[in-house]
Amino acid sequence: MSTSTSGEWSDQEFDVFDDDAVVGRILRSHIAFSDRPWLWIINGRSPNDFEKRGYAKNLEGARSELTARWEARLSPVNS
Repeated sequence: MSTSTSGEWSDQEFDVFDDDAVVGRILRSHIAFSDRPWLWIINGRSPNDFEKRGYAKNLEGARSELTARWEARLSPVNS
């Protein structure tokens, strides 16, 4: 997984890639919790949308949480 500002977003908004595909976004949200200001979101819709987003204390934590959830979605157990 990698992140990039790609020139479209501010320095606090990132696209998240799995190879060449954009799979999510991470951004610092002004309406988030004060102790967890970084919002991460996995793209797409599903019945379990609440599992595809969350808040983290910092950018690294958001990247780690998004990556873990993305990889869990791809595991054979969840297929």
